[in-house]
Amino acid sequence: MDIRFVFLMGFALVVSPSLAREVNFGPGTHEAGIVAVGSRDVVYIGAGALVRGAIVVSNANDVIVTGEGTIVGMANVGASIVVVDSSNVKIDGVTLKNPIVVRAVEASVSGVSASNVVVRPYTSEADFLLRKDVPCLVRVSVDGDRNLICENLAFSNFRLLGGPSRCYSRVEAAVDGRPIRGVSFKNMPEGMELYKVGAVETDLPAFAYGNGYRKFLLFGWEFGCGITPEMLEKKSGDFWSSGIEGVGLQVASRYSVMHEAAISKESLRPKVDDYRKALAKPGLRNSFMGQFFFRSPESRIDWTDDAAWSRIGQSMSALAWFARETGMRGCLIDTEDYKGAKQFTWRPGDPECGELVNLVRRRARALFAGVFSEYPDVAIMTLWLFTMDPDYFRSASASAVARDKGDLWPSFVNGILDVMPPKVLLIDGNESGYNYIAGRGDFNLSSVQQRDHVIELVDPENREKFRSQVRVGFGLYVDAFEHAEIGKDGKKRTGLYYRGPAGGSRTGGFAKYAAEASYASSEYVWLWSEKRPWVDWEKPMPKVLTTDMTRVQKLKGVDNVLRSISDPESYAFRRVAELKRDGGYVELAPNWRAELVGGDAAKGFAWADDKSKMPNGVGLYVDKKREKQRFGIDYGAGGAVRAEGAKGSFLCSIKGVSFGETYAIGGTAKGRVRLRVAWKRNGTFDWTLPFVAVPFKDVGGEWRRALSAVHVPENCDELVVLVSFDLADGESAWVNSLSAAKIFTIPKDGE
Repeated sequence: MDIRFVFLMGFALVVSPSLAREVNFGPGTHEAGIVAVGSRDVVYIGAGALVRGAIVVSNANDVIVTGEGTIVGMANVGASIVVVDSSNVKIDGVTLKNPIVVRAVEASVSGVSASNVVVRPYTSEADFLLRKDVPCLVRVSVDGDRNLICENLAFSNFRLLGGPSRCYSRVEAAVDGRPIRGVSFKNMPEGMELYKVGAVETDLPAFAYGNGYRKFLLFGWEFGCGITPEMLEKKSGDFWSSGIEGVGLQVASRYSVMHEAAISKESLRPKVDDYRKALAKPGLRNSFMGQFFFRSPESRIDWTDDAAWSRIGQSMSALAWFARETGMRGCLIDTEDYKGAKQFTWRPGDPECGELVNLVRRRARALFAGVFSEYPDVAIMTLWLFTMDPDYFRSASASAVARDKGDLWPSFVNGILDVMPPKVLLIDGNESGYNYIAGRGDFNLSSVQQRDHVIELVDPENREKFRSQVRVGFGLYVDAFEHAEIGKDGKKRTGLYYRGPAGGSRTGGFAKYAAEASYASSEYVWLWSEKRPWVDWEKPMPKVLTTDMTRVQKLKGVDNVLRSISDPESYAFRRVAELKRDGGYVELAPNWRAELVGGDAAKGFAWADDKSKMPNGVGLYVDKKREKQRFGIDYGAGGAVRAEGAKGSFLCSIKGVSFGETYAIGGTAKGRVRLRVAWKRNGTFDWTLPFVAVPFKDVGGEWRRALSAVHVPENCDELVVLVSFDLADGESAWVNSLSAAKIFTIPKDGE
């Protein structure tokens, strides 16, 4: 018998291919360990079966894994199903607790499909608590000889159950020249993000799916202070736990692509493996290459200098290649003109303005054609798209403003758009966010302006591309939330250099801005942390950085603030689990299912026909025009609250809340039910504040579950939970439970 060693996730597994056979797992628990599968084998996981082990398909063809049962996987394998060096493998219908892993190690892989798969990584809140990362659905990689390929892989109709809906898949061509192509993802969970490394061709760009999650990125001086990939990897957990999902990196010795010496692939190649390893870690997966700085080192680059722009293009292409090879999300552009070179402004001695506009556009086309060739679904984040000059938003004619000031930047942007492939994203990072004021609508207004008010600057042939591929982001200057109001010169700081406390806390002040910027963004908010490192790098730092404590230590609670804003479902799930584990969970919602209305259980259903029968803490609002509506307890559904033909809401209040507090609101329901939160001030609803929706998610079966974090706005003192219905005559919906608990409070300054 052919015995082989398969090296998987760092472990050597002995796999013995068998003759064609059928492997059946019936109802019950099976301590299976490694289940080795050979060519033409069929593995059936029956309904009610729980297989504690991993299915390993190695060097085999024409294999089927199917059924309705569950495959747990193994910790030392890191997967429920592993396909190595195999072809024509079909996976259908099973439930998995760990991902599907597909690898080409000694032979190419093709024709692997997985459909109708349920991934249920969390069976309890305690299980979720043990996780260090969001769950992975699929991992694909080519790890062997340069000539190996991995192609024609299809993943479709996956469902994620048992916890928050955020998840990811990763497709990795580990070394240049080892392609992965023909990978398709169809009908995947709404919250799935796709990470791609190296020469990967899929039907989706990276992060094609989204579920309303925003991501906080960290840029700052500390990343220009000799930070190695090994140091990044060591500190990745600190970034992740503090709510950071990517950083801005400089990997070449040159600060900017505008410097004289060209950056080559050969100079970057030795760094690829170390950076790829580091950037695969949570907290770094959304990192950006931070060297597309279009600012001249000393003097302006002549737009007619073919050699200079060719050199710049070589550097940009090499850096884009490196970004793709290491799994960076994209590249940063910064055009802020510190030296006053006026690179993007017409100057005396330039060609005639009309001629120069066309030349600048051609230069952009050439530069970014190389970038997009190396990284066809890159995200390009420019810290200033059309937001550096606010006159573009204030004028009746943005194009007239550009003409009058001799602005060449719109032409450069149009050159980028000319050659931008369909899967590329262009993100307006909007550093002007430093100047915005929370509470007066600045971020929301800018979100509209960034996409709509500048469309006149985009040539008509590029406008559809602009509307579909440009995203809105914002920058926040973190130091402003630490600076003293009175500077060392005795003068009062104003504007972007000082942001005061909220609710007695500088962190509270930051939370207001972070929340507003996040909600107004498409995906990314970047934080500029200048004079204090975010983490302890455990090495001497330049004197320009204050190192008595980290930024996370100084702004107490900022980690909880960022995590709860960026992913409120996962944050609530984890904090509830932590509090229950530690005995600190306090339920604030009334036990309304038990006390809503009396009645004879034998009757199966007891109606509450008026508000007087509502228990303490539960209100009822109904549309009186609905004559046939009814509310009550359905004893046949375990005592769940039932509404029939109803339009209205059950309400319960939590009084005495205050700004800086975060609550976990949740429940379980069946049918068309909405769970929302409203706010009161001094006993009166504040309708100027929007409802906070807490969506119900599929967890298997008829019942759905909701759980999310909500933040108390300033000057509110009462949180009102509304369970709302709008049902047709005879239509019913049920609510089985409701939960509310305080899960975090921002510390006051000095605490």
